[in-house]
Amino acid sequence: MQDKRGLTPLQIAVLVGSASAAQDGATALVLQLGYCTSKQWTSFYLPPSISTSPCIPAALNELFLMLESAFPEQLVANVLGAMSVAHAGLARAEIMDIASMDDNLMKIL
Repeated sequence: MQDKRGLTPLQIAVLVGSASAAQDGATALVLQLGYCTSKQWTSFYLPPSISTSPCIPAALNELFLMLESAFPEQLVANVLGAMSVAHAGLARAEIMDIASMDDNLMKIL
């Protein structure tokens, strides 16, 4: 099923503006991070409610905060930590194995 929602012209302008302000030639990465963030927006979000950052560390932090609002913080930390050392990414089963090894996390889930 394809999502047929779209962004408002103002939201598009914010995304394009943040990508245009990207530093060190990181326009594509900032635009991708902005796109991931924008998938959570509703049509009534207006700046300054829309937060997109032109620098990579701040944009990644924004993405991590969004993940932590949707999932337990410990799960996000464990999975992102494992993904940072995985050379070829992680399969869903591997993520489940990582999550199941943390007793405190299993109590939350």
